Amino acid sequence: MKKKVITYGVIAFAILALAIVMAVFSTDKNSVSVMESRETVSLKKAPQSAMFTSEVSPASAIAGLATDPYKLSCEEKPEDDLLIQAPYGAKRTGEHILEIKYSGGVKEFIDEPPYDEFGMGLRWEYCGYNENIKAHLILRRDKEWYTGSLFFDESGEVVKAGFFVVFSPNKLNFLAIQQWAGADGQDWTMYDKSGHKLWNGFSTIDVPRKPTDTYQWEAATIETPSLSDDLQISAHMFCWQSKKNGNVTLKKNEGKREWLPKIEC
Repeated sequence: MKKKVITYGVIAFAILALAIVMAVFSTDKNSVSVMESRETVSLKKAPQSAMFTSEVSPASAIAGLATDPYKLSCEEKPEDDLLIQAPYGAKRTGEHILEIKYSGGVKEFIDEPPYDEFGMGLRWEYCGYNENIKAHLILRRDKEWYTGSLFFDESGEVVKAGFFVVFSPNKLNFLAIQQWAGADGQDWTMYDKSGHKLWNGFSTIDVPRKPTDTYQWEAATIETPSLSDDLQISAHMFCWQSKKNGNVTLKKNEGKREWLPKIEC
């Protein structure tokens, strides 16, 4: 009789212990579920300003600006969808030959071998036409540069530019952006309409920090530019570490051009 009582007691204790373990597991599972739900909601509600676009491709980083009447950019769109913008017509007469008709005739942009996936040769791609500027933008890619050229519809002239171009409102000068292979930042160059270089700089610059900070300098990015008739570039500066940002203008100051006002990261 005693053995039966002991056996029943052990079984009851085991059932009770199992019930406690299951309850604890259920509670932990619910807690994890709630935490996951909260994390998902917080991500969805994250402010747009917190999402920095330093890891996207050069073209897509400024693609939205191409709708401006003074801008042209090589956006990530199928070339066939862009060729229809050419007022006199544009097409590929072969896999490696881009043909653009203009008011004075026909211009061909011909790729150069090797035609491999690693981009060791020269590749031309049509990026679009701006009616206000009356110019085509042609992407030019090789093993060293992601850049472009402007092809003016009225004169037939081809001018070195970049994958992104913004003109001054008077259409006499423009800023071109290109990227060297392997570089973190972009090369910015200001030209007159004939292609004469007026200024050159880089989109990533070193900005001073507070004297009390451990590191005295911090990298900052200049982005979303526009160009005025008096050759001043207005843009937005973003500090990588501190996340401080603000609008700046490239102006002549004591004989040299610099970004003002000076932002302390």
